[in-house]
Amino acid sequence: MEKIVPIIDIPYNTIAPRVIVCGDPGRAEKIASRLDDRQVVAKSREYWTFNGKYKGVPVTVSSHGVGAAGAHVSFEGLILGGAKVIIRVGTCGTMQPDMPQGALIIATAACREEGVTAQLIPQSYPAVASYDVVQQMLDAAKQTDAWVRADIICTGGIFYKGLLPTNNRLMADAGCLAFENEAAMLFYAKTVFYMLQNLYWLRDGVYYQNRKELAAHLKGEDQQLFNIMEKTRQGEPFPLEPTFEALFIWCQGLLQRL
Repeated sequence: MEKIVPIIDIPYNTIAPRVIVCGDPGRAEKIASRLDDRQVVAKSREYWTFNGKYKGVPVTVSSHGVGAAGAHVSFEGLILGGAKVIIRVGTCGTMQPDMPQGALIIATAACREEGVTAQLIPQSYPAVASYDVVQQMLDAAKQTDAWVRADIICTGGIFYKGLLPTNNRLMADAGCLAFENEAAMLFYAKTVFYMLQNLYWLRDGVYYQNRKELAAHLKGEDQQLFNIMEKTRQGEPFPLEPTFEALFIWCQGLLQRL
């Protein structure tokens, strides 16, 4: 029986390394219509997922709904499915008076005002975009006539104003370019979940159900680092010098595979 990622209903190891996400399922379908060889992977709740190719390159397009909590389900599920790079496209509200309507904003980081990531990691941990992805997006933007600006944005958890005051004015005064509802969660998933999962569960796009299954497929520096961390999990003293050496070798090997 095919293994399915819960809630978003995608089979494991079926998602392309490059993924575009947006909030609206209808918008995801419209974006996917520009792909060749388009296939519907799943349509579950607000999570509609499509595979296809753009200029011969495999691409997945998926919707995540509105808000960080639902987006959390989407982003982690897509990573389990095989995603390596996720780019969110969507609308936002500008927080700076000099920005025209229709301007393109490339978020380099996001203030975590959405109320969800604080339950996952300390509030002092920053939500920062991948430098490599930001740089490539800036390079691509230079080839267009669009008004483009890159800087920090604010991810919030509300749309309609309630009785309590918001920090929107403060964030605008601090220089945030725009307000939206999901980017901080994506940046959290990129930095924390991706690293942990890649080390334990994901290897070259393959999903392993447990550590024993993963260990059977590891070799060389991968196996060395895994063994060190497993012994530490079992209560043995943390071997500082050999761990750093193994980690350095592992990172070199990872860069060679990219």
